[in-house]
Amino acid sequence: MKLAHLFLLSAVLLIAPQVTQAQVAGSAPGGSGMAARSSVHVSIDWAKERLDEMDATLASLEKKVGDLKSENRAAAERAIAEMREQREAFKQTVEAKKQASEAEWQQTKAMLESRWTAFEAAVQKWVDATGPLVAEQNEMFVARAEAQFKAWQYMTDQLEASAKGFSSDRKRQIDSTVATIRADAKATKTKLDALKQSGKESWTALTKALADSRAAFDRANQTASEAFKRATN
Repeated sequence: MKLAHLFLLSAVLLIAPQVTQAQVAGSAPGGSGMAARSSVHVSIDWAKERLDEMDATLASLEKKVGDLKSENRAAAERAIAEMREQREAFKQTVEAKKQASEAEWQQTKAMLESRWTAFEAAVQKWVDATGPLVAEQNEMFVARAEAQFKAWQYMTDQLEASAKGFSSDRKRQIDSTVATIRADAKATKTKLDALKQSGKESWTALTKALADSRAAFDRANQTASEAFKRATN
């Protein structure tokens, strides 16, 4: 199942570059095709980051079910089943919209956000059902933090590749923005790494750190989109 999902996600993530090449082929460097690609990436990268975190969370928790006490296991399994349900619905929506326009993606995002919220609620149910399992919670945090950083890396790599289609002056503008985003990613990773090494933070503190990192990713994603738009004006 995981291998099939990886193939599916790879296909989804390749959509934006394929669209970009078709658009750039019919326009001058720095034309509207570049702006459209960057705009679509805001939604695609947002969805990818959440889906990666969902998978990392499930992979971390599913292997621990057998170690739980019998009185906790049933509730924990129900919570995991809810997570799987929300992840599958999220994935299917992304698949259905893999060739959608930015306007369609914006309409779809509200639906995906509700799936994400429900997934997070199921994670909290698992925490509530299993009690103070600090080691397991830390392991889940590490898995999610690593998924987040991979999303940062993927976004910046794609932005750098896309910037190559611009003229020299405009490319310098984009490169400057990407350098700032990379610095933000490094700072975020440093904060998360400190929490990983500590291993003593409460689940509330860990989830807040993940939420802050996720919000920073979303802001960086939007900043990149705006930089691409400015470069085409």
